[in-house]
Amino acid sequence: MLPELQPLPDGPLPQPGDWIRLEAGAVPGAPADARYLVAQWHQDNPALYELHHPEDHPDHLDWAAVVTIDVITLVTRQTYDHGTRSWAPPRN
Repeated sequence: MLPELQPLPDGPLPQPGDWIRLEAGAVPGAPADARYLVAQWHQDNPALYELHHPEDHPDHLDWAAVVTIDVITLVTRQTYDHGTRSWAPPRN
């Protein structure tokens, strides 16, 4: 298998492609039950996560927020080999 197709290792930190949920009130206007896609690290800084809306959101083609690990409450990763796994990330 090509290295870029290897499944991502389990946590503890979110990676681009993971789905996350945020702490209630962490981002103004973001509902507590909303999930977001980790699009990339913001400005190549692995401490800042750039989030996108899910596809069913009217603004799904636009970024939703930039957050730190401190406001992420749940990470969900889906892979072909290992299915779906969720965990709470470590807090700083």
